[in-house]
Amino acid sequence: MRLMAHGGLVQKTGAWRVPSSVKGLVYKGTLILDFRSAVLTSAKTVVKVAAYKGRVEVIVPTGVRVETKGWAYKGSWDDRTRGGSEGGPVLILKGAAYKGTVTIREEDGK
Repeated sequence: MRLMAHGGLVQKTGAWRVPSSVKGLVYKGTLILDFRSAVLTSAKTVVKVAAYKGRVEVIVPTGVRVETKGWAYKGSWDDRTRGGSEGGPVLILKGAAYKGTVTIREEDGK
């Protein structure tokens, strides 16, 4: 699945089927990936994002383990998750924020 936000808003929310690989590109826009009600089709889901002067927000349910491998230049890469549980689904988030922001948080907003 490939998603692109160019100067606007793209969001995946609700009960959507998540393939094993998701790619998101943001240029001066916003991409919201809400996994709280999503149906993960794989034990490991790889999400690759790039935010150029834009914003990516990833919301995961409590208990999902998140592994991040990202960087930011004149922007921010902020993983606010608390680890998740062993044996459950794994979300692997990779990417970059160039003058943009990537935020990964759990459903309770912390």
